[in-house]
Parts: sequence; structure tokens; C-alpha cells
Amino acid sequence: MTLFQNHVCRSAAMLGTGVLLNSAAWAQAFGNDKQGRDVGTMEAVGTSITHRDAQDTRSLPGRWAEAVRHEVSDIWTHGAADLYVPLHTHHLRFAYSREKVDQYNEHPWGIGFGRALPDGNGGTRVLYAMVFRDSHSHWSPMAGYGRIWRLASVGPVDLGLGYSVFLMSRSDTMSGVPFPGALPLAAATVGRFSLTTTYVPGGKGYGNILFLFGRYTFGDVR
Repeated sequence: MTLFQNHVCRSAAMLGTGVLLNSAAWAQAFGNDKQGRDVGTMEAVGTSITHRDAQDTRSLPGRWAEAVRHEVSDIWTHGAADLYVPLHTHHLRFAYSREKVDQYNEHPWGIGFGRALPDGNGGTRVLYAMVFRDSHSHWSPMAGYGRIWRLASVGPVDLGLGYSVFLMSRSDTMSGVPFPGALPLAAATVGRFSLTTTYVPGGKGYGNILFLFGRYTFGDVR
């Protein structure tokens, strides 16, 4: 069933429910008076159509935009300060020759700041901005949103998986024009400190990179 058909079915169901409920209310108030039933039915139809039209004005992009705005506001307002430290860029050796690896920088010196808000179940929602040296030793800024869910705990260590969506700029991509991206995240967290890695997929001679960074939260982590 298509999205349009689903919407039509839901609208019809809401309209029918409104008619039945309002008709019952009028019948109870006026007994079996036909005029009362007719007026109640007409009012229910008008109310349902108005409600349906109000829903129609909120398009899917509009609802998404509102959800994003609320999420960003929630993290920024209620989250704690975060410090990010890039630690290591690892080019997976099966995808690169020894000569290429020797040419690349794997020490992404840099720093980042953000806000983190725990979800109450050991997971975290974050906003961040970071700058670091890329594989060619050029500065690469990025900013985005991340979500990590706790999957398991081993002693004091919480293990989690999630994702990040972001905008970043690289000197070797689109002449430095910022571009969007999305990558998976895996994290090991002890107290306020989290060691996080992301994997950049690719093929022979490109991508296939693990980027490792540390994150320290200055506020409540639970």
C-alpha cells in the first residue's frame, strides 16, 4: 500500500470515528431527535475535515525539520560540554601499498568541542565540531550530530554502536567545498571518557580508513 493510500485510509478512519462519536453524544443529549442527530453528524464531519486539513499542512519535510530543530535545541540546552581529541587515522593495509601508507599522515593532530546528552540507558546524543590534520596533513574541519546506543557492558566499560551525520571540508574533495556525510560509530566508554572509532568504507587505494578519537564529557554521563 502506497503512502498516499495509507494517508487516505487514515483520514477516512478518523472521519468515520469522529462521526460515530459525535453522533452518539448528540443522541444521548437529544434522545432520538432526528434533527439533533443530523446536526451532530454535520458538526463531526466539519470537525474531522478541519483536523485532516490541519494535518495535511504539515508535510513530511516540515515534520523532519521540526524534529531536527527540537533535537538540536534539546542537546544544546540540556547537554554537557564535550572535549574531542583526534588520536589516530589508520589506513587498512590490505587496501594500500607500503609506499602509499608511508606517504600518508596517520597522526591527525587536532581538537574539537561539543555538547553531549545522555539518554538514560547508557547511550548518548551529541553535537560536535572538530578540526584535524587529514591524510595529506591538511586541516580538515567537520561538524555534525552523533547518536550512540549502549549494547553491552563489560565491567566498568560500556560498549556501544551508532552513527554520525555531518558536514566536512577536505582540500582534496570538491576543492574544499563542505559536503555532507554519514558514518557508523563504535564506542567504548568508561565514566566520562569515551574512545570512539568510525570506519570510512572504500576500495583499493581509497577509503578503508579507521579514524579514532577520544571524547571527554564534563557533565553528567547518565
